[in-house]
Amino acid sequence: MKKPAKLLYPTFDGDAQQFTLWPRYTASGCSFLLELWNEPEQRTQQVLLLFHQVAAVEVSLNLWDARMGADLGGFYELYGKKEKRKLLQRNFKRRKKGWLLPGSYACDPADPQDGLNDRTELNRLLGQLGDHHLYLLQSWGGSVLLLARGYEVQAL
Repeated sequence: MKKPAKLLYPTFDGDAQQFTLWPRYTASGCSFLLELWNEPEQRTQQVLLLFHQVAAVEVSLNLWDARMGADLGGFYELYGKKEKRKLLQRNFKRRKKGWLLPGSYACDPADPQDGLNDRTELNRLLGQLGDHHLYLLQSWGGSVLLLARGYEVQAL
């Protein structure tokens, strides 16, 4: 049986210090500056995670986390196309909802020509799911799901 996830980098007791996103259509990317506890050296260490060709990002903030007595965190790759597909679908629906919330856009849900109903790019991405990886970054204060072509880790 295939494992649902693989730990790529231990971010246990980690804290996300900064999140940067650069939206550039298919060349979009993002980075996370993390402060991690380096157990062997008994000190904190900064690490930068860089993601390339980002197709979707979902951030869940929980800024009231209590840190006492818990070892949390991890940077994982999640396997399977199902969760990738669900993330893209949620982002598509959220984008539409965001445009409709102010009430200033009259979307016709039955009109495929309406820009908010256009699934061309979504369908293109759904057809390329094998080219993307689904990553989960957990840290104090929340978690992030990212659909991207790749990543790199830079120790600072």
